[in-house]
Amino acid sequence: MVATATLEGVIIGVGQWIPLRDRVGHLWVVQTAMGITLGWLCGMAATFFEGSSNPPLEVILLLGAVFGGVLGILVGGLQMRVAATPRWWLWSGLGWSACFVLRAIASDLIPYGPDSFSSVAIGSLGALVGGLALGAVTAGPARTLRARDRIAT
Repeated sequence: MVATATLEGVIIGVGQWIPLRDRVGHLWVVQTAMGITLGWLCGMAATFFEGSSNPPLEVILLLGAVFGGVLGILVGGLQMRVAATPRWWLWSGLGWSACFVLRAIASDLIPYGPDSFSSVAIGSLGALVGGLALGAVTAGPARTLRARDRIAT
């Protein structure tokens, strides 16, 4: 599970680094992978406190917003170790919160039963829409990112 989380973090980090490579260094990928892995571990720990019943959609959306925000603040804080912009951790938190809420909505749309194609299709669509929301929230502030070693002192 940790390896999967780290791989996901590397993929997200590289995906972010490609358009930002003129603004941030390679350590952006490492910091992103660390944040995603830590977020995954926290999420795994949270499952130990789950009840046996299915919570209502409102609770799932609230948890998605909170956990997404916490993950985004964690990832954004780690990314700020290698790149600086005002309140990047806040923008990252808002973006990940939006991402998690949209993914939660998509997950709620997945029908129960053996139809794995529908599950994969809806889950993938949720991930895509969530990723687009993350990008939409963070795109503007990302334009002001500068690598810490490139900041004039």
